[in-house]
Amino acid sequence: MNAHRQTMLDCEAQLNGASDAMAILSGLFTAMRSLDKADAAAVARAGRYIADDFANMLDVDAEKLRIEAARMAGGAQ
Repeated sequence: MNAHRQTMLDCEAQLNGASDAMAILSGLFTAMRSLDKADAAAVARAGRYIADDFANMLDVDAEKLRIEAARMAGGAQ
């Protein structure tokens, strides 16, 4: 497989993972409204843990992604 294509596929997989994490966070914080205080606090702690670690979950180098996309576009012409 072309190295540039593999880089793009890797980035796509990471972005899909980030999207899934955001959907989970959104669901957690939406659910908090209907929970009692103890459960809401537990959900808030879990959500905060995920949010604090979010930067580590998404390890896409935007500049590298732009370079690879430009190379692929140039190679396709």
